[in-house]
Amino acid sequence: MKIKYIINFYSKEKDIILAKRVKEILGKKGKGVLYVDDIDSLILNKDLSVRYLILDLTRSELDERSLSLLKKMVLGGFVDKIVFIIKQDIDYGKEFYYIHLDDTFEDELNKMFDNFFNEEVVDCEVLSKSYRALISKQLCDWGFSPKSNGFSMLIDAINYYIQKRCILRKLSKEVYVTLAQMYCVSITCVELGIRKAIRHAVANKDKFPLGENVTNKGFITYAVSQLYDRLKMIQV
Repeated sequence: MKIKYIINFYSKEKDIILAKRVKEILGKKGKGVLYVDDIDSLILNKDLSVRYLILDLTRSELDERSLSLLKKMVLGGFVDKIVFIIKQDIDYGKEFYYIHLDDTFEDELNKMFDNFFNEEVVDCEVLSKSYRALISKQLCDWGFSPKSNGFSMLIDAINYYIQKRCILRKLSKEVYVTLAQMYCVSITCVELGIRKAIRHAVANKDKFPLGENVTNKGFITYAVSQLYDRLKMIQV
């Protein structure tokens, strides 16, 4: 079973036993848990996107600075959900999720993440349709033709990066491979398809927003920068 490291775990008290327990429980779902040694480097890294963050607060509390930074991470979209493991009732705000370390811990952790993963699937399906519609309209406004080769691939490439919040450093590795699998074609076909769609749009000089020598990566980077905030305002 392939393990995906989308969950980060941090314990100020370095509770390795609890870390292993969490890892074992969620590992059964095929989800890897990455142990974080330094929480400050995690919450201060604005370029980092974290899906789920689990914090051990069974023997410690959050100071005002850490709490403020964690809230900004949630509100800013740098982390999807933050879960606090606690022994006694405590309320740091509705932005977070809480689970007690008691006899029901394993069952409650399972239920909580089952709900998270189910929401993730539904949200992605609904958002993907909404995102594609808006991206398609914007590309047409920029001079693209829905009939051109690679138009649909270009939409999926932009959609992929916006939903994953990826940094565009390894275009061929991160998107060409994914789209090649989606469309059952070669990586070269994906690259050329997107290139042809861009070349076709470049001819519409009055509408196309960039220069005629723009690369695939250059245009996708531009499109993501222009569309990201608008798309993230869409609610399921």
